[in-house]
Amino acid sequence: MIYRQIPFVDKKLQSKFMHRAVLAFFSVVFISLPLVSLAQTTTKSAGIPADWVAFIELTLPADPSLAQEPDMASAGILKLTVEQNEWHIPAPNHSLHPKLWELVKSGQWSIFADPELTRPLNFEAALAYMSRMDTVVTFNPETYEEKVEISGLKAFPFEATWIKVRQVLSYDHATANFHMRTIAIAPCFDSGFTPYWMAVPDAPWENTPNEEDITWAVKYITHATSPGPDRWQEIKNTTGPIIDRLIDRLRGDENITLYEPETGKPVRGKERECLFACTQLIKVFDPQTNTEFQQELYSGIDQQQVTELQLMEEWFWDATAQKLYTRLVAVAPRFWVLDTEKNAPTYPKILFYHKCF
Repeated sequence: MIYRQIPFVDKKLQSKFMHRAVLAFFSVVFISLPLVSLAQTTTKSAGIPADWVAFIELTLPADPSLAQEPDMASAGILKLTVEQNEWHIPAPNHSLHPKLWELVKSGQWSIFADPELTRPLNFEAALAYMSRMDTVVTFNPETYEEKVEISGLKAFPFEATWIKVRQVLSYDHATANFHMRTIAIAPCFDSGFTPYWMAVPDAPWENTPNEEDITWAVKYITHATSPGPDRWQEIKNTTGPIIDRLIDRLRGDENITLYEPETGKPVRGKERECLFACTQLIKVFDPQTNTEFQQELYSGIDQQQVTELQLMEEWFWDATAQKLYTRLVAVAPRFWVLDTEKNAPTYPKILFYHKCF
């Protein structure tokens, strides 16, 4: 069983999931949020006010212990338990896919050919989707002949490196709060191939699950897969450009606590003001004239440069109930720092996290 400490996970979660070992996983700060009352954060179309709603699709590592491309998304381990499965994989497998495949085989989860869940598949059709032909062309330099070989390949879910997930993201301007609900998941291979999509049943938590029931708990942070206006599908918008409205709302309400991404500490007062816009006088030394003078330094977020929302999500697998629970923990406006000389983006950056409940 693997337990790893993620900075700024709340004390209750640490005591339940990580009391056997304390290890640093990576330096990205996670805001302290309780594990309980996930039902309060589960997004349903009814009952939660929303001024903006959109479908988003993310690509996340299926096995957090083997996350090889953190540029796409980071995967922080909260808890992993080695489970036996029919595939008899030689190394401990911590992918979510074998767990979900069992639900597909038993018919507990419906499967579809598309992420919109409009074209149902039966189990046999899913197997057919998992089979594909591959053509290999080889060249013989001595005879100058090409040889074409066609072979059948079988793609099993546990081989998929990625999870492709379709979610509903909504925003309430009055509370400046985001909500998320996961509606579909697919195994995704490095080539982008997704053999089928699974409809994810809504799974709100009324009470904290028993520790022994949770065998897989992961915290995801999106990077390159962070959604933006060019990648989400809006289905409701009464606010105008959502990123602009969010920043305006956070700037104008000091009662909304923001969190520093590197320390996880609340940002208050002048420091909070400077996240959005401020001018400060700094002392600059000129070695040529051997004099010191004051220079104005402008700091703050440029709304025109913010193109994405970085998401922080928690995923939990209840092995006893065979249910997947997901929740949105925090969002952060994400922008690319520009090289002023080349006028080209250099690296992505966030200035703060906004807690989602």
